Amino acid sequence: MRKTLFGILCSIIYSYILLPTKEGEEPSISPTLYPFIYKGMIILPFSNSKAIHLHHWIIYMIICLSSLYIHIPKFIYGFSSGLCIQGLLYNDWYQIICDNPYNSR
Repeated sequence: MRKTLFGILCSIIYSYILLPTKEGEEPSISPTLYPFIYKGMIILPFSNSKAIHLHHWIIYMIICLSSLYIHIPKFIYGFSSGLCIQGLLYNDWYQIICDNPYNSR
């Protein structure tokens, strides 16, 4: 239980330091690596005008759900849980399809 709580605490610190406080803002570290990462966000283009924004909460939810089937260290489970909840607090948490930002350059 302590490792899980420590993971949650680390996720709070991580999100406070690196992640934006509002949707639409850039994270503190925001590299672009076409066609996978755009300004620190995982955005995968599927047409010239549209792309899939793979929110961080989706990735961390997959990690949490995988712990039902495979062993995930308790710290990782706590960290993933904290970032999953944090990502769901954004107002745009449900917007998966977005405009393709790679074509706006």
